[in-house]
Amino acid sequence: MEQTKVTLKIYQPLLKAVNNQFRALFVKRDAFLNSVLRMESSCLEAELEGRRLSSKARKHISDSIKRLDTTTINVLVDKEVASRLNKVVKQGNLVRDAFANRVFLFLLSPRQLLKWLDLPEYSSSFEFDNYEDVPTSPLMAAQHIFSDPLWYLRVAMAERNETGLYLALLPGKFSAFSCYLDDAQIPGSPENLSLSLDLEKLQAELNFAFDVTSAEGAEENV
Repeated sequence: MEQTKVTLKIYQPLLKAVNNQFRALFVKRDAFLNSVLRMESSCLEAELEGRRLSSKARKHISDSIKRLDTTTINVLVDKEVASRLNKVVKQGNLVRDAFANRVFLFLLSPRQLLKWLDLPEYSSSFEFDNYEDVPTSPLMAAQHIFSDPLWYLRVAMAERNETGLYLALLPGKFSAFSCYLDDAQIPGSPENLSLSLDLEKLQAELNFAFDVTSAEGAEENV
């Protein structure tokens, strides 16, 4: 299948942490992300249900990403995947880098993030109503997880919060990873002041999570 490069700006501590995990698991990053972006673009579109970012919300998200310490990476994906992603982004007036960073963040899923979203730290039949057993075979188990890496997170979000991964609010500067915000949800707005105070505390906890999961000298590309 024909492939093309997609350029993304990823928050540097997040990128280092995820790249470290890819290396530790002997995973080829671009091939993995090609599969994940194919799956998650469709999930994103389904969650949005025709919602479209206002110019004000889009500018907030775009400006927030620019204020972060990001690294530009090129990811080799199928042309079909790139086309699908660009279509969803255009339809929703989204910031593509926000979606990409959010995918990276959920792939890592630090404990503090799961706590903030009230999601279980471990996948077990005790934590999920709609639970799927993982095969005993190591290769089949890997295939099961890799076919839809965010499945358990998606199910937990629906069961516990009655929303999706791409509509949930994230704390502090991580609102830069928002795929959709109502204008009243923009951090710092008068309508959002009380929520913003709570988010500042969780932002500090997430920053700590990235500090302890990232390693010095990690390469930006695998």
